[in-house]
Amino acid sequence: MRDELKQLRITTWLNACLEASGCESFGCLYEKTSGVSLSEWSRYKNGYRDSADGADGEKRVYGPSDVTVKNVGRDLPGTAQVFFHGPGALPIWAVLEGDLKKCDEVLNECLLSHKTYAWMVLSKKVVPNMTLKEKCQALLEISIPSSWFEKHTQDVPEDLPEFWWADEDNPPNKIDLRFASSTKIREMYSNLSEMIKKDKNIIALAYSKSNRKKSVILGNTIIKHVGEFKVALPQNIVAFLAAAVLCVTNSKLDGDVELADIAFFFFEGLQEAIKNEFGEEILNYINEFWNL
Repeated sequence: MRDELKQLRITTWLNACLEASGCESFGCLYEKTSGVSLSEWSRYKNGYRDSADGADGEKRVYGPSDVTVKNVGRDLPGTAQVFFHGPGALPIWAVLEGDLKKCDEVLNECLLSHKTYAWMVLSKKVVPNMTLKEKCQALLEISIPSSWFEKHTQDVPEDLPEFWWADEDNPPNKIDLRFASSTKIREMYSNLSEMIKKDKNIIALAYSKSNRKKSVILGNTIIKHVGEFKVALPQNIVAFLAAAVLCVTNSKLDGDVELADIAFFFFEGLQEAIKNEFGEEILNYINEFWNL
């Protein structure tokens, strides 16, 4: 893990500790927790320190041990998960570190959680066996309103599979273009151009239209109520990040420009979502190290 990500993790954890304790200063935080001195809290905030030998002015991250994080977590429940995983206990640090196995796991889990979408069987593949481009297409389509993928039948390409209008006596007025067979993911994006403002990223548009501030209480759990705008769900945002990281990495390995385009499309569409859900510092890190 690069130093910048280590420091981001520490800073995010510190902010979570301040919020959980209701404190505005490390002096207050020191009073409400055990096992961490006031000077240590300050060192965590500063983060970088000179190396022991001072060679070449090298800087290293000064951070809490896992034991310290767990001890603080006993006093401030929920904060340890932020340090070990990320805000909301979501695996953000692993994704931003570029852990490809974890990224694939995050993406697959998100898609499998939407397995009730019958249209996904059109790929004739189980989720783990889909190509990365197919997974990106599926993630996009489950995250924005299905109505955005509807077209009047007179506007539908002639080569669309016949099963869309198998009943010739009762042809549909509109047909669902989600997961329409296409190997060119950019063409799928452009199919929506009639329904959205020109040059507007549909991920950003969907997030801006989502009722993301509304929530419902189910038992003791607060659940975001986003309707069809599932791009506003934190777990879907992390899945988009995981997909984008996979695209960046694989585009470099395979020289696939299309994967690079998808990654850019995802990162650009997620700017507001990441800032609102996870904070500006995480957004800045992504733009510096991943959104190339």
